Amino acid sequence: MGVGAFAEPPKDCPDYRRGYLCGMIRGDGSLRDDAYERVGGWDGRIFSFRLALVDQEPLDRTRDYLARVGIRTAEFTFSEATAARRRMMAIRSHGRDQVRFIEWLIRWPNSPSTDWQKGFLAGIFDAEGSYSGSLRIANADRAIVGWTIASMAALGFGVAAEDRDRPNGLTYVRLRGGLKEVLRFFHTTDPAITRTRTIDGTAIKSNARLKVTSIEPLGLDLPMFDITTGTGDFIANGVVSHNCFARKSHTYLDLDSGHDFDSKIVVKVNAPDLVRRELAAPRWRGEHIAMGTNVDCYQRAEGRYRLMPGILAALRDTANPFSILTKGTLILRDLDLPCCGGSWSRGRPARSAGWRCAPRSPRQACPARCSWGRSCRSCPTPRRSWRPPCGRSRRPGPPRSRRSCCTCAAARGSGSSAGWARPTRAWCPATVPSTAAARTPRRPTRSG
Repeated sequence: MGVGAFAEPPKDCPDYRRGYLCGMIRGDGSLRDDAYERVGGWDGRIFSFRLALVDQEPLDRTRDYLARVGIRTAEFTFSEATAARRRMMAIRSHGRDQVRFIEWLIRWPNSPSTDWQKGFLAGIFDAEGSYSGSLRIANADRAIVGWTIASMAALGFGVAAEDRDRPNGLTYVRLRGGLKEVLRFFHTTDPAITRTRTIDGTAIKSNARLKVTSIEPLGLDLPMFDITTGTGDFIANGVVSHNCFARKSHTYLDLDSGHDFDSKIVVKVNAPDLVRRELAAPRWRGEHIAMGTNVDCYQRAEGRYRLMPGILAALRDTANPFSILTKGTLILRDLDLPCCGGSWSRGRPARSAGWRCAPRSPRQACPARCSWGRSCRSCPTPRRSWRPPCGRSRRPGPPRSRRSCCTCAAARGSGSSAGWARPTRAWCPATVPSTAAARTPRRPTRSG
């Protein structure tokens, strides 16, 4: 899932800077070239330029671009912060030559270049734009609205002009295409204000055709970096990626989700006894148990404490359905257990493909995971494979006849895929031990 590859950022060239100044100053600046009558009857003129903004980033960029062409500006506080408004800073300049040079810089070009159009859209967005689910640029000047629409069309953006029927002629230019086009706009034009470029909480709806086109050896070793973004999603060149969502659960134990998560493991050494006790409770109704959905149950600590055999035995004795989601090859140790296709069940091993190696996985993990799939294929019982699409899937369900559930194995990895592991279940006939067959009916569970 994603929005497609990112667009190339604009070049910091004179045309881009002039376009940005044109959009910013025409959208939010003030230029004065007024005549007045002096005392004594002499005529005079006032030349001034001023730009006042709440955000500091576009103010700094405008001041820098003006300084590059020799126009000096002074910064001052335009208005102090109040309970309802933020502080507003401003820059200004006086002098006939400087003001007239600014007027020349922001004039409409006869034949705008692509760089100028990118800069103009960045400037007018910083001055008059907003993004909260949809990207809009508002202005009452018909010339500015026309140049905004023309520049967007030249860069391949689809827009809609929304006239608000106000006396001043206010018009909103709205960008079409959803988040995919919003990100392309931000990357193509590079506005200065960062708070208006956040996409937190935005639903991703995109028609981008994402697939692995090729995998080619580079012929050299490059360093690998683990990008950690807490528990949220991030977009890496157009593809949505997700860091370990289990990190936050560490904070429930008064441990932090950074260093503690990477260096400390909490082990419930009596887990098999607790599982057996909970399964035997009258309130338990035999719901499906999905293991490994928050923390991998076959991580390295399992090799020392060997908790899974006892847990699987408890599930076997109660004929309770379950599934295992794991990236660990240690599950090969438990493939011969009775609950995984052994004496009392004729299970059909199911394996899923379409997940990648996670950061900090051992180098030998991928070959071992492939042998995991081969072990599953060598199982004498019938088998099946399924490949879920990236983002959502339909799990294989039980036949209509009453059957019990067991998991023989899951997942043969594909290092080139940008997906993730899915819980897989193999449904087998209800041939259960006598201890499970003699169980009394379970009572309804309590809510919560």
